[in-house]
Amino acid sequence: MNHMPVSRRSFIGMTGIMAASAVLGLVGCSNSKPASSGSSSTASPSSSSSTSSGASSGSSAKGKSLIVLWSWSGNTLKMAERLSTLSGAEIYRIQAADPYPEDYNACIDRAKQEQNDGVYPEIANPVQNWDEYDTIFVGYPIWWYKLPMITQGFVNDHDWTGKTVIPFNSHEGSGDSGTYDDLGKMTGAKVLKGLAIRGSEVANSLDKIDEWYAGLGL
Repeated sequence: MNHMPVSRRSFIGMTGIMAASAVLGLVGCSNSKPASSGSSSTASPSSSSSTSSGASSGSSAKGKSLIVLWSWSGNTLKMAERLSTLSGAEIYRIQAADPYPEDYNACIDRAKQEQNDGVYPEIANPVQNWDEYDTIFVGYPIWWYKLPMITQGFVNDHDWTGKTVIPFNSHEGSGDSGTYDDLGKMTGAKVLKGLAIRGSEVANSLDKIDEWYAGLGL
């Protein structure tokens, strides 16, 4: 895949890719081929649960829970699969009606254009039985320092009254980039402590996910 010129990398803050990329607050598309960007609404998670369009999920003492997920490169999906194993919750994976390009540069160009134009992409697979869930884990990458517009669109389209939100995200140096506070304002719901992991470190950070989930006290 062709790499972007140095000036563009510096602009979006691709920390760790090159010496000039020490600027924080990176775009969340990782520079790798996406995992099933144009696939169906389902994917295979870890062994303890199955991904679906949201028909049912695991439950806890506080009621049913669901993992709502947007992932382009697959890093956030890995986090969601581990969380599914720990919680027993199903993964509802958001799919764009107009799939994002598999090419990295084209992906970030579209993401930036959507953000500039205030466009919320149409979602191909509406979640089912939304009112049945009390606890919603929300996972996403950081794109251009913000929640991806497709994630924002999902949040805006649903009623979060009485629900508990638990965010998690992948990034390339910007942490949660203030998105946990944004989710609180957008949903009006109670937001528990989130977890942010650098995309390139997700595969070797499963213990962090375990510790974080245990600390939630669910």
